[in-house]
Amino acid sequence: MSVKSPLFDYLPQIFAGVADFQALFGALRSGESTSPGSVDTADADIKQAGYNQFPLSEQIDYTGAIRWANALRVYSPGKTREELLFSVRSLLEERRPYNLSELKRMLNKLVGPEGESYSLTVDVPGRRITVKLALAGASAYNDTVKLLQRIIPAQLILNVQIMYNRYSAYVGMTHGEMHGKTHQKLRSGNLYEQ
Repeated sequence: MSVKSPLFDYLPQIFAGVADFQALFGALRSGESTSPGSVDTADADIKQAGYNQFPLSEQIDYTGAIRWANALRVYSPGKTREELLFSVRSLLEERRPYNLSELKRMLNKLVGPEGESYSLTVDVPGRRITVKLALAGASAYNDTVKLLQRIIPAQLILNVQIMYNRYSAYVGMTHGEMHGKTHQKLRSGNLYEQ
């Protein structure tokens, strides 16, 4: 089989007769243009394959996310890249040793900064941990609950809630300040968001 490809010229002569390499470069040839940029395309594909090996990388693509989700047995069809990565990262995060600052770091990475996306309260004498998730983080609620259930010690009581605004938060506000906001926004949104 004769392969005419500019990339094939870069292959050492000893590998040129191997059928696997001929098939690989034949497949690359079918997708490449005649411009010298085809080497750059192959280089970009190789770099992307490297990024896909690390699930904490921000450059991982959908194929890499599916690969990691399958490997950790959390894949479910129809999930987006971000949802798959969230599931994968939550599983990988739980395997590390942790303390309170590590728990906060995990939650910051998964749902967002403390105060905006969640609040964490630890009652040491009552042996209770309470996590309140903002409604924006409610889509990740199930994965966050699973993560917390796996890493919180068994002797602690875990309480996970969705954070809603309460009447006491609006006591100092005038009707003019609340005029442009709907009931849904007042109940579940960020009070100080414009």
